[in-house]
Amino acid sequence: MFDVGVTFGLHVGKEIFSAAEIVAAGLQRTDMIACEAMKCTDIFKTSLQTMRGTVPKCFKQIVKEAEKWVIEPPVVPYWRRRPRSIDNGSDNTRFTSLQQFVTRLKVIDLIVNKIEEIFNHKTLQYLCDIEQVIWL
Repeated sequence: MFDVGVTFGLHVGKEIFSAAEIVAAGLQRTDMIACEAMKCTDIFKTSLQTMRGTVPKCFKQIVKEAEKWVIEPPVVPYWRRRPRSIDNGSDNTRFTSLQQFVTRLKVIDLIVNKIEEIFNHKTLQYLCDIEQVIWL
């Protein structure tokens, strides 16, 4: 039987990869310049952050769909303690409700942080300034 968590993960993955595919196609154009690339990635970051706000709505839709297909109801994942060999002293996050678990999507945070790391360099900003001088 399918789990609602799997269905939700697939839905969120589809949304992320759809947005990333559009951005990747734009970045691979032959006439792409640095300034446009930075704007394109900013739009992608904004869409990911907007997606984070719409996650509860998507989750409700998936729960309704799960009920239609008679899939097990969603539950909060079982809390597991880390093994002592890799425990660094910090406690794992315990979620009291499924909504807390759903709204905390690390994948979106990782993607946004990586994009900022790649596209927020002084060198890229200098290149953008040079392109603006050349194109004026």
